[in-house]
Amino acid sequence: MIIKDINRDPPNKLYHYTNLESVVGITVNHELWLSNLYFQNDKSEYEVGLTVLKQILQQKKSVHSKDEKVSVFLDSLDSAIEFLTQNHVYTTSFSEEPDLLSQWRGYGDDCKGARIELSNFKRIKDSGIQLLPCLYDKSDHEKYVEFLFERAIQILNETKESGKTDKDNFSDLEKPFSDAIQAAGSYFISTSNVACSIIKSEAFHEEKEWRLINFKENKVFFKVKKSYYVVPYIKMNVSQLKEFLTDVMICSSPEEKVSKQSLRFLLDQNGFEKTTISKSKIPYRL
Repeated sequence: MIIKDINRDPPNKLYHYTNLESVVGITVNHELWLSNLYFQNDKSEYEVGLTVLKQILQQKKSVHSKDEKVSVFLDSLDSAIEFLTQNHVYTTSFSEEPDLLSQWRGYGDDCKGARIELSNFKRIKDSGIQLLPCLYDKSDHEKYVEFLFERAIQILNETKESGKTDKDNFSDLEKPFSDAIQAAGSYFISTSNVACSIIKSEAFHEEKEWRLINFKENKVFFKVKKSYYVVPYIKMNVSQLKEFLTDVMICSSPEEKVSKQSLRFLLDQNGFEKTTISKSKIPYRL
């Protein structure tokens, strides 16, 4: 089942490709940075999930056209899906692949950065944070979103009206369904937000990406992205990071010896004496 696959435990080791500035920030401050999803490398990523949501919504409207309660609920989801675009989702990415050329090019500063290895990731706990695998196959996209709609409709039908919902907020809806629509709608928005964060184009399937996704309020910081625009990000403190960060990999370069020596000094000075430094096996000409 697709939900079971999404909620599976992560591999024992995951890998994060980044630039050297980030390696310094991670090791000195013992923290990970999660960037706003809208300002990451592929600007259309969140839109892939939204497109699937809209397609399945139209299908559900057709299937349930004769059910007044469900129809009213589904009509309300048009505005709910548009609301998703206003959400601020913060994520950071990891790959199952320990030495992948496309990751070096796209995220490892064109092989001038580093790849960090994190072990026993499932032991890293933080409320409001989830680590989930990305979905690349179109059929998996549809199965996942189909499940979310069916579960929302189930909640709609199981919720009894008790007058708890402020009817003024639902002036355009059938008042007898207000509590049910509120309950089902809340579920749909929160889970759809997750779906849009992990649904990716099949063109990126080789990355085997896992995403650390934030769902709570945090102080927002800002950094410059390649001098073109500003990227909002949040900080996640990992107090036991030295237990999880087990290796840092670098590429071949004219300054390889100095690079390795400087990284060793950085790691040792910040409590990562046990963290090893390895070299990429990918032949890459800088």
